[in-house]
Amino acid sequence: MRPVCWLTVFSLGCTEGEIGVFASGGSPSEMGADIAAWSSCEAKAVESTGSDVLVQTVPPPFGKNVSPGSPIVGFLGQGFGLSAVDLDEARVWADDEEIFFQTRTLDGQTGNAFGLFPDQPLPTSTGVRISVPVDGEDIEWSFHTGGYEISLIDYPNFGFEAEIPEPFHACLEELFTHTFNGFGDLMITDQDAGPAAPAEGAQHLLMSTGEVLAGAAVGSTSTFITSHQVQTEAADTLTLSTRFFAEEEDIPVGREDLLMLVLQGPFGTRLVELGDAETARDGPESSFPGLLSARGGEEVVHTVRNIDALGAPLVLSLYLTDMGDPVGASAVSVDDIQMK
Repeated sequence: MRPVCWLTVFSLGCTEGEIGVFASGGSPSEMGADIAAWSSCEAKAVESTGSDVLVQTVPPPFGKNVSPGSPIVGFLGQGFGLSAVDLDEARVWADDEEIFFQTRTLDGQTGNAFGLFPDQPLPTSTGVRISVPVDGEDIEWSFHTGGYEISLIDYPNFGFEAEIPEPFHACLEELFTHTFNGFGDLMITDQDAGPAAPAEGAQHLLMSTGEVLAGAAVGSTSTFITSHQVQTEAADTLTLSTRFFAEEEDIPVGREDLLMLVLQGPFGTRLVELGDAETARDGPESSFPGLLSARGGEEVVHTVRNIDALGAPLVLSLYLTDMGDPVGASAVSVDDIQMK
C-alpha cells in the first residue's frame, strides 16, 4: 500500500464518444495468452486527502450524475480498524438540508468498509456533501446526483439478457440500463472474456479495477453499479454467480481486490463480502481482456439469505475496488442474479 492514500476525482457524466464495436477479444488459443483490451481509455485523475485511513469513497469526490439511490461507502486502508471511524458524528447534506441515514460496517476478511444509507433516495440534480471523522480528523467530500428518478421495478432484468448497449460508446463513463446504473470500467456483453462466459443465458456483466472493457475504473481502482428499487415479491434468498481474474504480481499485495454487495431496504441494510482477487491469484494461468499474465478463479455461486428482513423494495449495489491501490488490476464476471 502506498504511504499516501488517495480519493478519486472523477466526472460521472454523459459522454459524446465515437460509436464503436468490440475490438478483438474472445477466448485465446491457449490458456495464459494475453487478450488485448476491448478499449483503451485514459484513467481519471486522483487527489490526495492527506489521510492514510480512508483510501476510497464511492460515490467518489466531485462525481456527477450519480444515482440518487446509491449508498455512500468508504473503504479503509490496510491495518486500520473500524474504530478509526466515528460514525456517530458522520453528517450528510443535500444542498443545505441535512439528510437522515443509517450506518453499517463491514469487518471484512480483505478490508474494512462502512456505509451511510439515506432513509430515502437522495434528491435529484443536487449537490451532496459528506463529513466523517476519521482518525480524529474530519474528512469531507461531495458529489452531485443525476436528474433521473429512481423508479420502482416489478420485473428486474437480473440476468442482463435484454441489456446490452449495441452499438456502444468506446469510452463509456456510465452504463444506464432498465435495472442498473453503473460507473467505471464495466459492460454487459454476449462475448466471452477469456474463459469467462455467461453463467446463465447469453449475456453477463463484466467489471474491472483497470481500463480494459468500456472505460476506466474510478481513479484506476473502483467500478460500481446500483439498481433501481426492486420489488422482491416476498423473496427471502438472493443468489448470484461470480468469477474473478487478476494480474499476477511479483510482490504480493497487502490486500486483495474486494467485491462487495450492498442491500438496502426500508427496514435495514446489509453489506456482504463476495470474495476477492486472492481466489484468482492463487488459481491457474488464465486470460482476461487487458489483464497481463492473468490468473483466474472458479465460478462461485453466492447465496444471501433472509433478505426479506430488509423489507421491500430493495436496492442492490455491487462494488469492485482495490481500496485506493491501483497496482495489479483485477476483474470479475457477474451473472444470474436471482431472488427466490
